[in-house]
Amino acid sequence: MHTITVTVKGQEPMVVAVGTRISELLPSVDRDGFPVLGAVVNNMVQPLFMSFITDAKVEPLTIRDPRGWAIYRASLCFLLAKTVHELFPDVGCRVRNSIGTGLYCTVEWEECSEDALRDQVARLKQACSKRCGRISRSARKRCRTRRR
Repeated sequence: MHTITVTVKGQEPMVVAVGTRISELLPSVDRDGFPVLGAVVNNMVQPLFMSFITDAKVEPLTIRDPRGWAIYRASLCFLLAKTVHELFPDVGCRVRNSIGTGLYCTVEWEECSEDALRDQVARLKQACSKRCGRISRSARKRCRTRRR
């Protein structure tokens, strides 16, 4: 078995087998309760499912880091598009350019009554909330406060 040395930021170096996944060495949340979404491995952003093939220095990424925020945004966009497609296959959904850290999306509903549209939006929100790992309110508030 081939081994490599991996150093996670703030920890002692450890010897692991080649092929060990990044997710096996990082906690699922950081000490402040933010989910770990990816990692910087030898100065490159990597998803948690990637495996180590060489000695590495690793830094966990959460939404407090701009690179972690980009991972989170991309995941939200994918979740929205997938959910819209599954629930409403004939409806178009686009994520547009936005100013700042927000997301601007358009959903191309057929003409319908206000009540029908409200029902469709509620159905979409329910489907998304079932799939989405939620970040606690206090963690979201701390993140907003630190990013300003």
